[in-house]
Amino acid sequence: MTDAEEIMKRIVDHKGVTQLMVINKNGHPLNMTLEMNEASESQVKHIHEFAIAARRVVRDIDPTDNLVFLRTSSDNFEILISPDEEFTVVVVQEKMEKTTK
Repeated sequence: MTDAEEIMKRIVDHKGVTQLMVINKNGHPLNMTLEMNEASESQVKHIHEFAIAARRVVRDIDPTDNLVFLRTSSDNFEILISPDEEFTVVVVQEKMEKTTK
């Protein structure tokens, strides 16, 4: 098993992780934990476009800055996006309930 495969396995084994995607700079999936179908192709496309738009917003605010990590959440899920020049890593996980005393 390569280092990348070991890292991906560790991420997927975390509690609540439902999906892991590695997307190349052209928006094509390199590796995914879900079956490739019309719905997953749509997810990859939209997440890739979202990451590009977020990176553009950061650059518009400060041209010397760069987007390193993006975390967004819905009622049920959190999407963690780590964009890079060559590829983007995306983790979708179930939203963890915050416990308060």
